[in-house]
Amino acid sequence: MIGAPNVERLQAEVEEIAALYERMHRFMNTILTISGTLDLSAVLHHIVDDARALVDARYGALGVLNARQEMTQLITAGVDPEVHARVGRLPRGRGLLGEMMRHAHPIRVDDVDQDPHAAGFPRGHPPMHNLLGVPIRTRGTLHGDLYLADKRSGEPFTQEDEDIVTGLAAAAAVAIENARLYQDLRSATERFQRSLLARRIEMDPLRLQVRYQPATETPSVGGDWYDMIPLPDGARLVVGDVMGHDLQAAVAMSKISNMLRVIALDDGASPSVVLHEVDRALQRLHEEPLATILLAQVEQRAEWDWRLRWASAGHLPPLLITPGGEASYLPTDSGPPIGVDVNLPRADHGHIIAPGSTVLMFTDGLVEKRGTSLARGMDDVARTAERLHGRTEAEICDGLLEHHGGTAEDDIALLCLSVPYLRSPATA
Repeated sequence: MIGAPNVERLQAEVEEIAALYERMHRFMNTILTISGTLDLSAVLHHIVDDARALVDARYGALGVLNARQEMTQLITAGVDPEVHARVGRLPRGRGLLGEMMRHAHPIRVDDVDQDPHAAGFPRGHPPMHNLLGVPIRTRGTLHGDLYLADKRSGEPFTQEDEDIVTGLAAAAAVAIENARLYQDLRSATERFQRSLLARRIEMDPLRLQVRYQPATETPSVGGDWYDMIPLPDGARLVVGDVMGHDLQAAVAMSKISNMLRVIALDDGASPSVVLHEVDRALQRLHEEPLATILLAQVEQRAEWDWRLRWASAGHLPPLLITPGGEASYLPTDSGPPIGVDVNLPRADHGHIIAPGSTVLMFTDGLVEKRGTSLARGMDDVARTAERLHGRTEAEICDGLLEHHGGTAEDDIALLCLSVPYLRSPATA
């Protein structure tokens, strides 16, 4: 017969094993989470939050170091935003934290006030009684330091706590390094992509703004572009999108845009003729990438009016915002994309636009959202453009991109052109 003390002991052992299992389960989930995340900010916050939960600490912090081993950022958990703001400055690497940064080894302090390396806390800092800190490093490079303070139980941190946080820090170091490499790759990719795009040209009296926003889900280059070509009495405007999202698409985009630039300088050729000549030239060179292009030409028609002519090679139509603030897509017969069939015709379109009007041209990344139809996405852009009526061209571009959100599955090329009043209406 099992006595009551034995039952209690067995129950305590079972509870201890269950708690250990729960802790290891959380530990593995944390490693899987940070290993699968390439957003550096998200990685840093996951590390602090999960480390704090693993050892049941009241406070957590992660100091991020730069290449000169200077602390550039401090991610905290458990500290109220008001307290964080009141403390203000980053730690200066003195006291216990400085000791760990200098020697890059774990520290475990049962009584912070009694430790000979303690240098006190800045004014407004919450009191902390015990501390566990571990370095975050890979292959000799120190990326930062992870600190936990004050177990909720009131007991000091244990060797087991130190071991599990040290293991987490090792995985965190790899995740941080991967996220930084990914961030560097994205930056280099975006710089390369932007180097292929045309510089914005001043085309007085026309007012023009352009934007390019790379896809956020992949660091690869894409085939979206914009261009503007000044003419004696106006300008040609281009937005296009080469199929694909890789280096080959970017190279094809560069070839098509350069070819189109040369052909479009002939201001006597209509937009559809220019597109046809580009298509035919690519066929002769045995380079036939699939691409959609919207080519427009804006020219002064009379003292008060401007004329917009355009043709589409499988692209979205232009969006017109009238002086009164109404936005609508101009009816467009969307012809075949470039590279489909050089013998298929494309139509020219024309529309008289009043001074004070704005024309928007963009690639499909602006209207595409997961779970939303193309028609609904286009309507959403039009309604947003109406709300932005009266803003500057730059504000309209930025407002549309902001409304779209910070994440995009595809690149976005956006061009915004306004035609001015040639004379003040009051003096007409």
